[in-house]
Parts: sequence; structure tokens; C-alpha cells
Amino acid sequence: MKVLLTGTDRPLGALAATRLSETHHLRLTGSAPALEGKLAAMDYRAADLRVPEEAASLVDDMDAVVHLDPYDPAPITGADAEQERLDVAARGTYVLLQSASQAGIARVVLGSTMALFDSYPDDYVIEETWQPQPDAQAESLAPMMSELTAREFARQGELCVVCL
Repeated sequence: MKVLLTGTDRPLGALAATRLSETHHLRLTGSAPALEGKLAAMDYRAADLRVPEEAASLVDDMDAVVHLDPYDPAPITGADAEQERLDVAARGTYVLLQSASQAGIARVVLGSTMALFDSYPDDYVIEETWQPQPDAQAESLAPMMSELTAREFARQGELCVVCL
């Protein structure tokens, strides 16, 4: 299977790339200009997922997308860091999934975080019907925005989305 894997310039994405490369043909992407070590020899393309042309070229000829960037995003600094973090999460996920849908990709795996449920007591059982309660900060809101964006694509029947 040919899989686009996002966030490969971060620890989780690099680990996933190493493992998935044993059984799948991968195209890797992230915001870093290049990868180092063993991953440097793989098909890597630095990209801004918010740019439709870049996202379209990434999904071209792929069978599935594993979108790990929302779980472990690249650091963003500066005066507008919070706003940019939310934009990368929401618009980046939207543009990527729109491009995937247009390319005929049917399967997407989205990496998120259980930290969205940190405000609940430890003894609560969390399942599909529970609603997350993120903090009012981009670090907490961004993964939820990615999940909500992916959920809308799944509801429209355009993509089969699994959120981890």
C-alpha cells in the first residue's frame, strides 16, 4: 500500500515511518527542510499542508494518509504562534483531507491525543460519546480542531477516517 505519512520530522512520525516502511511504500512529509539518519534516504517532501498545491502533490498516487502532525506538531514561535497553531491544525487538516478526497483516497488515520480529556476525573470511562473539554489554549484546541475537521469529511462519506 502507498501511504502518505505526515509529521515525520517529529518523534512519533519518525517512529511510524521506520515501522511502516517495512510493509508499505511511504511518502513522508513534515515542515523541516530535510530528514536525518535512516529516514533521509526515504521519499520526503517538506510541505505546508495549508497550501492546496503542496497537499495535492503529496497525495498524488497514494492509497491512504496517516496524518500524525496534529499529535506532535512542529514548534511554532512568535507573536502569532497560537493563531498559527490553530490554523495549521484546522486549515492544514482540511486542505490535506480535501486533496485526499479529490485524489480518490478512501482511508485516513488521524493521530490525536487523549490529553483532550485531562479535565475529566481519572476514574471516568471515556468512550465515543464523551465530549472533550480542551483548555482555551492552542496547544489543547488544535488537536480537537483537526478531529472535528476530519469528522466532517467522514460524515459526508468522502473518507473513512479513524482517529487514534
